[in-house]
Amino acid sequence: IGQILPAVAAAFASLPARNGAARPAAAPAAATPPAAPAVPAVPAVAVEPATTTGDLVAMAVGVLMHRYSLQRGQALARLHKLAADEQRGLTDQAGRLIEAVELLARGNG
Repeated sequence: IGQILPAVAAAFASLPARNGAARPAAAPAAATPPAAPAVPAVPAVAVEPATTTGDLVAMAVGVLMHRYSLQRGQALARLHKLAADEQRGLTDQAGRLIEAVELLARGNG
């Protein structure tokens, strides 16, 4: 994920520049469709935090399932191991994992 996000962000950043780029001179003017409008910036969406301990743990388990192609029980065991290795509670570790994913999603990671 850490390698993909910067590449995707760079691709999206270059979209407005490509939309406003000049057309090749060889194309006839009448056959050229009008240029697409510039892509507007995506507004930041406020995401409400998980309301219960179970929500955080469930989201973290889902992230681990997706990231490592694990079954639910395996992902929960991995979350327990991560928490134990860092001497944190399960909910605290789940919250840290979700926070890290959100940071990566915003492109700040």
